[in-house]
Amino acid sequence: MKRNLTRTILTTLALSCLALPVYAEVVPDFDLDRVVVTAVRAETKDLDTPAAVTVKTGEELQETGAKTVIDALQFIEGINIYSQNPYGQSAGRMSSELVVRGAKKGTLVMVNGAPISMNGLFQLDNILLENVEKVEVVRGAGAVLYGSEAFGGVINIITKKEVSNSIAVVTGNKGQEGYHLNLQAGKLAFSGSLINSGEVKGLTSTATTSTDFLGSEKASLNATYRFNDKLTMNFSHLDDDMDKEAYSKSTGKVSTKYKDEISTDRVTFQYEDQNWKGLVYGAFSDLDYWSKNAAGTATSNVNLKTAKYGLDANTSKDVAGVHYLTGITLEKETYEKTNLVTKQNDGDFDRTVSSLYVQATKEFDENSKLLLGVRGQTAETESGDRYNQFLPQLQYNQRLTPDSSWFVNVGKAFRLPTLTELHYKSDVFVSNPNLKPESGWSYETGWKKQTGQGLFKATLFRMDFKDHIDTDANSIFQNYGKFENTGIELSWEEKLSDRFSYTVGATYSDPRQQNQQGVWERAYSRIQTTTTLRYTQDKLTANLAANYTADRANNAPNALPVSLMLNYQCTPDTNIFATMRNVLDRHDVTTNSSSYYYAMPRTVEIGVKHKF
Repeated sequence: MKRNLTRTILTTLALSCLALPVYAEVVPDFDLDRVVVTAVRAETKDLDTPAAVTVKTGEELQETGAKTVIDALQFIEGINIYSQNPYGQSAGRMSSELVVRGAKKGTLVMVNGAPISMNGLFQLDNILLENVEKVEVVRGAGAVLYGSEAFGGVINIITKKEVSNSIAVVTGNKGQEGYHLNLQAGKLAFSGSLINSGEVKGLTSTATTSTDFLGSEKASLNATYRFNDKLTMNFSHLDDDMDKEAYSKSTGKVSTKYKDEISTDRVTFQYEDQNWKGLVYGAFSDLDYWSKNAAGTATSNVNLKTAKYGLDANTSKDVAGVHYLTGITLEKETYEKTNLVTKQNDGDFDRTVSSLYVQATKEFDENSKLLLGVRGQTAETESGDRYNQFLPQLQYNQRLTPDSSWFVNVGKAFRLPTLTELHYKSDVFVSNPNLKPESGWSYETGWKKQTGQGLFKATLFRMDFKDHIDTDANSIFQNYGKFENTGIELSWEEKLSDRFSYTVGATYSDPRQQNQQGVWERAYSRIQTTTTLRYTQDKLTANLAANYTADRANNAPNALPVSLMLNYQCTPDTNIFATMRNVLDRHDVTTNSSSYYYAMPRTVEIGVKHKF
């Protein structure tokens, strides 16, 4: 990929950095009862939120050793990541799977409140943690406030509005290298990054063939401008190149080469005052991918353009002791696919979605509140397919003591079929214009207890959905019977001293779905535990993160990725850091299908960051 423009921008800004004012970086306190915005579209403390939530700052996510959002999310309880490439990287033509509570394509992913999934793909590996203020994870049905896809959970990535002036350089084995630049100039915050990943042999292997990952290059530019206290604009541009090749084990010769190049632009305008909130957003993606045989002849060469843009606005008002949130959502999604080998347009589809939603909150006293919500949604494609949904939700939260609470959350949710599932045909799968949305109910109840410097959470949940969408033996998308999952989620975080803190989480559930014969099959894993340990002494900080996944689908072996990150603060403005990924050098399976793809071997990176 040609990166001259990106490199020129970064170099120019770096050379002009000394003329800019210095902004101090604020390190957040260890706050257990954190503020959550996403769950009820208003700021509430965790103990007062009637949902299972997890909030992680960008700094905490970086301490896992991850560089991108999707790579860090695997260390949060109840979230599973599956990918055919190292560290959760997406091939442009497919997104890594992000699964909450075992529901495939049942997680709504947003950036600053704007949905980013386009045709079921979200490319979260292109969102760098350098740009993230915090991530809020809300489990359970969220369809009333957010619409389609939000039946497993909602993940809202909130980017930084201000940054500290800094520059960082990272290098490591396996071709790992990175360059980061953050600049603050008045109301404008800018971040730019270049990240390269090296070669991985034996990414996947069968009896006759093996696939090698040849490396990837990622470039990102992110800019936030605060017009005033009410209006903020965020723009991001992302470029990603990735190469792979498959070869025959018998001959040792390359049989197929693969290349993906994707460019994505996202822009949002956020407005907020005392009674009104508005969001205008757009996301635009341009993907080229091809494969060539041993003779160098293109066997596939495709250009895919997708876009999603929309408006979400809501207002709040108190009437007779009840707080009402009323809003409207308008959205359009487009999908255009061109076969560059045959010069044929294989798909030019679009869909419009319009919704009205209302949420009423009644506080009986300072310790108890009831929330009733409803959404009416209509979706229509250019071919005349129409989907109407009526979605109710009930939530209740009770403060049992000043330090503990109990909640109940019951809601109906659904997922619209993607435009690919409805229309596009290929040699891999066949679409079905007669698909119905997946729909059903989600139930959960939970208890939260804060003790000194510790916070314990326990949640029981049940999901029951019908018309599950999957492919049959002929690779045709079909509505099958049911998907269901019942389980328990536990988490405990504690600050033992000024030097040592830790978090642990565990999930046990039984996600399963019916196949075309009506037989129940395992979906994803049943057991997951997560652990993070943090130790600080003087200028040195050490962080260890681990994620254990067991009892997996397709007889996949248990997985245990472990990361270690060290940071040494040389001076108030300069720190040196080192990261070791896959500490145990395990050959973990990173996919959920019968085709096994494997984790990257142990890697070590070192870097330096300087603030100016």
